[in-house]
Amino acid sequence: MRFRTETNSVCKDCDPPLPSEVLDCIKSLRINKAPGIDGINNKMIKNLPLHTILTITTIIHKIMTLGHFPTRWKTATLVPILKPVKDPTDTTRHRPSPYYQV
Repeated sequence: MRFRTETNSVCKDCDPPLPSEVLDCIKSLRINKAPGIDGINNKMIKNLPLHTILTITTIIHKIMTLGHFPTRWKTATLVPILKPVKDPTDTTRHRPSPYYQV
């Protein structure tokens, strides 16, 4: 997927998703995943009414045509994960694991 930049004024390489494609993507979400920083989990997303899915589709279309991705959606919670069989007090022995909002 390509987004608009100064040299690429419109997204010509891709078509915006159809509501059915957004719905299929939502249906494929696993409900045992942790929520993002907004507290919304996948089970909530899977139970959204159709009019909300249509709104999400419109937002995705606008993101693709305007080339602007909301800054708040780029925020992640970074959790350090200890590498196997390493000293937990040595911070260089952890790997960062980002958790993004869905």
